[in-house]
Amino acid sequence: MKGLNDLKNKKYIFTSKSINRIYNEKFSNPYVLEDGEIIKNFDNVKRIYSYLIENNVNRKDTIYGVGGGTVTDLIGFIGTTFKRGIKFEFYPTTLLAQVDAAIGGKNAIDYEGIKNIIGTFNIPDNVIIDPLTVISQKDENYREGIIEAFKVAIIDGNISLFLDNIEKLKKRNLGTIIDIIKYSVRVKLNIVSKDPFDDNLRRLLNLGHTLGHAFESFTGTSHGLSVGWGIKKEIELFGKNIDLKSKKLIIEFLENIIPEEILNKDVDMDKLKKYIVQDKKINSNNKIDIPIIEKIGKVDLKSFDSKDVVSLFT
Repeated sequence: MKGLNDLKNKKYIFTSKSINRIYNEKFSNPYVLEDGEIIKNFDNVKRIYSYLIENNVNRKDTIYGVGGGTVTDLIGFIGTTFKRGIKFEFYPTTLLAQVDAAIGGKNAIDYEGIKNIIGTFNIPDNVIIDPLTVISQKDENYREGIIEAFKVAIIDGNISLFLDNIEKLKKRNLGTIIDIIKYSVRVKLNIVSKDPFDDNLRRLLNLGHTLGHAFESFTGTSHGLSVGWGIKKEIELFGKNIDLKSKKLIIEFLENIIPEEILNKDVDMDKLKKYIVQDKKINSNNKIDIPIIEKIGKVDLKSFDSKDVVSLFT
């Protein structure tokens, strides 16, 4: 069975401080990065390029990203761009990365305070998921993964997997976690296979992300919790035609998972507008496609003028 033990004799392992602290006996001379979103910048890109050049890494070599979504985002970007592309593999260690960030082939760094504004589409050569790594996560980070997986279930329609197992999820029942991972990966990869470059269908996976990314950039709240905030806020702003039972079930689940101080955070919407108008999903016609929930299992893309979206905050 593949897992972190496979990395013992591998070279060119890139991981975070927290993961190295927990699993350092499984790595040989890793390149250790800071924890969190702060690593996704040009300074780290240049340092890693220099490291790869100094070690004579060529296109037959493989680099390994071991950690959460920030590590896989960064190393995927490096792997895609260094020498016009070298092999790279991911070992995601957080639930969020296992159900979302490490699969699907999106790689990116942040710039000028805007999340994932510079990036690539490129599928890793392998993604090895070890569910046991989830057990040691901090509670907030663990719940991020639940929210991203729940987002997929809203789109696909199978939220009973979450509603019926909410207490098992909270207690990190391993069997339930494995079921959630398998389900989320299957649904997401099915969508991605039909639209690998985010032209239409894949944009449904941006549910909660238009406002969620702006909230994340402005408040510094973690990604998954920001997406949960974004789903709730987008229902409030755009959900006039949403099925009331669906609305009730979604909001109740989010309120059960997301800390109240985040879900009901008072935000200066006027300042939030700055981040919305920089959203990378805005096209040349100044339009932005936002996934709108009609009911659980039925989410449609609606095209809005970005100015109209911003006007909702005035």
